[in-house]
Amino acid sequence: MYPTTTSKESITVFFPGVGAKVVLRTNQNYEKVKKALHDKAWDTLLELMDPTESITQWGNGNLSVVNGMVHIDGEPLASQALSQKVLDMWEEGIPIDPYIAFNRRLQELPSHRISSILFSYLEKHKFPLFDDGAFMAYKGLAENTYKGSDVSEETAQTILNRSPQNPYTSINGRKLTEPGYYLELLKTRDYLDVHSHSVPQSVGDTISMQTRYVNDDPSQGCSTGLHVGSNSYTSNYDIRMLVKVYPANCIAVPLDSNFSKIRVNEYTIISVDTAKVEYPKHVYTSPTMDEEDYDEDDYDDYDADGDEDDGTY
Repeated sequence: MYPTTTSKESITVFFPGVGAKVVLRTNQNYEKVKKALHDKAWDTLLELMDPTESITQWGNGNLSVVNGMVHIDGEPLASQALSQKVLDMWEEGIPIDPYIAFNRRLQELPSHRISSILFSYLEKHKFPLFDDGAFMAYKGLAENTYKGSDVSEETAQTILNRSPQNPYTSINGRKLTEPGYYLELLKTRDYLDVHSHSVPQSVGDTISMQTRYVNDDPSQGCSTGLHVGSNSYTSNYDIRMLVKVYPANCIAVPLDSNFSKIRVNEYTIISVDTAKVEYPKHVYTSPTMDEEDYDEDDYDDYDADGDEDDGTY
């Protein structure tokens, strides 16, 4: 019998040559640990109580922990923050599948700059993750006053010309400049972007922009591209959407506005946020990281310009 202490909240076992291992009642392995103790299955007990061993088993050999860093398919996760999050969530019995899927999605990002800080940014502002590795963000929109009205082609063209970004913007894979399409959108969509009031969109639509026209310089707060934001960044909008964004669509985290928005090349509108931060059931949330855990040193090479987002959408 190994030295063991128990309480209503945890079990602690002292393993020879290893030291103390603790499992909390909230841990998914808690009941299995109790059974292993009863059966005196010491080897199994260590595997159950050591997250490095149990994660490896759960991942069928695709996951491992090396020097405190979680590896997937032989490569470390994108950041120390993400690795620590996986370990913490595993020990608390919270599903880690969304975090693993998120890391795999990060591999589609060509930019080291944003891939290395994206998870810390999402944690700082409590962006929830979907189980397919995408994350949920917020988007402020305005009412489309042209919906259902008798708008002429000439008037529609004038509205379309309000933003120089529009020739490079698409709704559901079709460019706004496609003959007849923009007029159709203007008459049928419920909302417009809040800056140029020229991009019609509704729940279910995917809004995208050619990547080469999206500014990837985080020092430029006001620049070309599509923008989504955090809860706090969009809290003053009368109309607010819940949107889905994949890591591969993230281009830059601008320095202004307390790092609370992301410049992206695509987002999909999930629903109207009528309840203000009432997450869909298939979205995973977790406690935010502490302020000091957010490494702003990644931005040391840039100076914030303090500009507000007054000409982009």
